[in-house]
Amino acid sequence: MRFLPAKRSITSEYESRILLYKEAGLSKRQIVRVIELENNIQLGTLPFLDRDMHNLFAKVKKKLAASDVKDLLDYMKLE
Repeated sequence: MRFLPAKRSITSEYESRILLYKEAGLSKRQIVRVIELENNIQLGTLPFLDRDMHNLFAKVKKKLAASDVKDLLDYMKLE
């Protein structure tokens, strides 16, 4: 049951920590393990999968890419 997409979700708390750990250079496997250790939960019982993290990274990358041109133009105006 917990592997069904309707049952899997990344809360905003997990999302911010995942993105922080990703920025620090941790792999998806390391991120999962750190979160499991922090919350003192059993291996493999998080409410999301590696694939959900992959989708989160893709969503954030797409969001950042949409504003790249605008950010560049704003930067050039400052110069």
